[in-house]
Amino acid sequence: YSHFAMAMPWCGLCGNVRGLFLQGATMLKQLELLIPPVPLTMLFALDMWLIDTYFPGTVNGPYLPFLAYACFVLGSLLILPAAISFFSIKTTVDPRVPQKTRHLVTTGLYRFSRNPMYLGMAIILIGLSVSLGNWLCLALVAMFILYVGHFQIRLEERALLAHFGSEYQHYCQQVRRWL
Repeated sequence: YSHFAMAMPWCGLCGNVRGLFLQGATMLKQLELLIPPVPLTMLFALDMWLIDTYFPGTVNGPYLPFLAYACFVLGSLLILPAAISFFSIKTTVDPRVPQKTRHLVTTGLYRFSRNPMYLGMAIILIGLSVSLGNWLCLALVAMFILYVGHFQIRLEERALLAHFGSEYQHYCQQVRRWL
């Protein structure tokens, strides 16, 4: 950018584009770790309900209620034991304050996924989408996964790496982020 702007000082557009980019980057930075995971999941669920209210689902089938129920149960079976793992060793589950993390949890469900709670929340949102019979809601599940990955997990991982160093790096090499 700077070479181009220096070669063409009359081009004010470059400065405007750069300013918009920096404003956008600042706005995105403000979203990092802004909303705790449970309220965030509830906001996405509310958005699904609103989508279904204004664009009703049309997918029906005899197995959809069972599939939705299975998603709710599976998601809960991922979230609850994972949270209990944190409470049992007296470390924080709040990703907004990673500096309060006392111990690295690598046992239980954390042997298979570095983020079983987020995975459980995504599966519950899939269940909600199925229960509404609205496939448009699956787009919100994808958005939830992208949002959490960028604005929550990435920052948590950076903080854990800074706090636990090679122990966390080794853990990341052994266990996948989601599954």
